[in-house]
Amino acid sequence: MTRRILVADDHPLIREHPQGDLEIDGYEVETASDGLAALAAARARLFHLAITDLRMPDMGGIELLTAIRSEGLPLGVILLTGHGRYPDRARGHEGRGRRLVSKPYELRPPPFSLSSGSSTGDG
Repeated sequence: MTRRILVADDHPLIREHPQGDLEIDGYEVETASDGLAALAAARARLFHLAITDLRMPDMGGIELLTAIRSEGLPLGVILLTGHGRYPDRARGHEGRGRRLVSKPYELRPPPFSLSSGSSTGDG
């Protein structure tokens, strides 16, 4: 089964960077330019993981994570931030994000794991 990943970021290069590498590694990747578009995609299709920027116009990563959890959508979430300040980290954990990763980040090894089991852990 091909694992599907949703990447949401308002900066095109940040979206495109992981997309290419993840596709080379065999993942199916869809991108969204903001949280609203990401939420619409997550409602329409099954994703195993969402990688989302913490701060985006219209709907940021925390709001996206809250909507995903409140609607019971079955995907893990990784929040990306270029702002490593404690309040952002605290808010991410309160929202039960799977993981918070600071930008810039390296994809080798990836800052996340998709095992053959469930990828929706709230860890």
